[in-house]
Amino acid sequence: MRMSKIGLVMILLIGSCFTYIYAQAVVYDTLTVMTYNVEYFKYPESDTTIKYFKKVIQKIKPDIACFQEIKNDYSGKIFLYKVIENLDVYDYVKINEDRVLDSYNLLIYNISKLKFLYENIINTESRDINAYYLRVENHVNQDTIVVFSSHLKAGGGEEQKEQRYREIKNFQKYVSKLDKDYPIIFAGDLNVYTSREKAYQVLIDSISIDLDDPLNKPGDWHENPNFSFLHTQATRANFSGLDDRFDFILMSYHFFDGKDIEYVRGSYKAFGNDGKHLNKSINDPIPSGLDKEIADALYNASDHLPVVARISYPAVNVGILSEPICPGNYEISLNIYPNPFNNSTNVHIITGSMRKHILSLFDLRGVKIFEKEFYPSSRENKFGIDAGKYGMTTGIYFVRVSNEKYTTVRKLLLIK
Repeated sequence: MRMSKIGLVMILLIGSCFTYIYAQAVVYDTLTVMTYNVEYFKYPESDTTIKYFKKVIQKIKPDIACFQEIKNDYSGKIFLYKVIENLDVYDYVKINEDRVLDSYNLLIYNISKLKFLYENIINTESRDINAYYLRVENHVNQDTIVVFSSHLKAGGGEEQKEQRYREIKNFQKYVSKLDKDYPIIFAGDLNVYTSREKAYQVLIDSISIDLDDPLNKPGDWHENPNFSFLHTQATRANFSGLDDRFDFILMSYHFFDGKDIEYVRGSYKAFGNDGKHLNKSINDPIPSGLDKEIADALYNASDHLPVVARISYPAVNVGILSEPICPGNYEISLNIYPNPFNNSTNVHIITGSMRKHILSLFDLRGVKIFEKEFYPSSRENKFGIDAGKYGMTTGIYFVRVSNEKYTTVRKLLLIK
């Protein structure tokens, strides 16, 4: 039986709609990764610092948070309950105290995006290196990433440098047996003063799964004004002020090969450091772009600054595509600038129709943040989106503009 031309066109149109829906069902989400040395947090002795940690961490809103210098599991549990407010979103990995150490690593993670699978422990001479296996739940392939948290031996002497080297050699042995398909994040307080130190060189040059420093700023970091923007220790002038880059987030090549999970370029920061505080307290003066409350909290919480970085990955979205959207819609042109954005952005809408339109903003889950009806006053119309006004946090959003005949959707990335 021969098919009519109209029937063939209908099949092609339906097919193209389904193709479009499938393509749109894969979007990009982000994870905020943080490492933070919390200066021997022990409860109840450290109770006075809780309010300051709370301010800092609520500001950053990490999805993966590695903490060093937690004194015991009880203190780690208190840290979760008293510092992390949204207990329905976060959980922690219980600290294994089978081996008596001066302090331990703690992992807190976002359970709405990640599932904790299991943990391995790499013993070293001073403290353990913890390997946390996490599954990214809304990743298209639900891939597993391995997050290592480490706190290497402190000190600038040759003996301490050699011990750091031996500790990293233990890590090197562990990774040599690891599946090379696993994306790796290596975070923590490494206590290295220069990129020439052997422990650091092993990490970036001699691991079976290549690790990269997202900043790629080799050199002698100690008290060097050329690297003042990346110093993380110490936050107080009465203890030298900011003069060392001790805290790091290193990532395997998987985050830089452009294939799947990716480091968000420009997102790596020593949180709160504006590069103008060499040998100064972090709150004297207040860093540019930071309010006094957060600067004071960074000063009082710990003698280290947290380090943050973001990663993006293709994620499955099931929320906003309940209405089919067919391609070939040229009635509504939708542009957003800047995108990605930090605080505010503008939506530019060009339409050939003066009929009623609806502008909607959705988060990644499909929850509607706002909706606005408008009749175009001209061919081009402009609307602002203020992230603070709507309580938007870092992540993927969608702007949709529709009238009775046509719909256009664009992805929007907020990076705070």
